[in-house]
Amino acid sequence: KMKHRGRLDEGYSFFSGDSVLAFSGKDTHSAVLNKKNLPGLSEAPTSAWLAMGHRLGGIFSDVHPDEHQPFSDDSGQILAVLDGEIFNSSQLAKELQDKGIQLETGGQIEILTKSYRLWGEGILSRIDGSFSFLIYDQREKKVFAARDPFGIKPFYYCHEEGIFAFASELKGLFGLPFVSKKMSKS
Repeated sequence: KMKHRGRLDEGYSFFSGDSVLAFSGKDTHSAVLNKKNLPGLSEAPTSAWLAMGHRLGGIFSDVHPDEHQPFSDDSGQILAVLDGEIFNSSQLAKELQDKGIQLETGGQIEILTKSYRLWGEGILSRIDGSFSFLIYDQREKKVFAARDPFGIKPFYYCHEEGIFAFASELKGLFGLPFVSKKMSKS
């Protein structure tokens, strides 16, 4: 449902038991496939209790395999997807480095995950930009999601019968069997 968002790169992570498994899609960039050797999406488990997916849009010119999303920090405990831009990422990178935190790529998704690891939900008072993101913290067993204060980057979600789903566009949710197209009066 989200192919129109971009075909530069595509990635998926599935959580099955305590394992996190990464998969490629039809539009996964060749540089990512060459570096990470990801199995195809058809091999993903059907019993996963959490799944994350990401498409890289057409406004980006380069695909960096080490910034492929869903992104896992170096501990493997923080996984994230980010749509948008963090305007003060260079300032945050400097703050992280001043605290002795090494940055491998300096990319915005890495800065987001390492900032979350350091400041937790307090990152919201530190980041500036047009963004929406979702982080899964395996240490705390929680999902943390946010969008920029002005809603420049949308964050649509539904929470029905123990299932949580989100997307940057409504059509990403309408394809799910448990999501109704009827508007809630509440």
